[in-house]
Amino acid sequence: MCVESDPRRGISFSLVPYASSTGRFTTQWHRDQVVAIAACGDLDATNAGCFVEYALRHIDEKHALVLDLRKLEFLGTEGFLALKTVWSYAHQRAIDCTVLPSAAVDRLLEIGDPECTVSTADSLREVLNRLALPPTSNSDNYESAMGPPRLAG
Repeated sequence: MCVESDPRRGISFSLVPYASSTGRFTTQWHRDQVVAIAACGDLDATNAGCFVEYALRHIDEKHALVLDLRKLEFLGTEGFLALKTVWSYAHQRAIDCTVLPSAAVDRLLEIGDPECTVSTADSLREVLNRLALPPTSNSDNYESAMGPPRLAG
């Protein structure tokens, strides 16, 4: 996997994003302790399997996992099952996993996860605080990197 780092900002980007006509997935590493997998667009039957495959390729047991779904406009049933699959995979391996939900994700979590087993947060900063990690220099204005990474050079 190709990774480009910017040590001044404490982040690394996967240079192998996934894009389809309905969704896009990217990955960023923060402080060598957190991996954030972001999705935008739709997560449904057309790309749910790709999301699971993409996420599992980027998860390891040394990093906490953030699933940044704040830019998902639609989460279908298959997309919800994909989310639960990734979350369960992390949970079974004792990997801390937090979801940053969009309104669409919140709606399905209310219905499909009434016991609130899936941990959620509003921002990366909130996750870093909960994990007692120092924030990265860009965590205040962290955005899901849906375009190519822009690194100061």
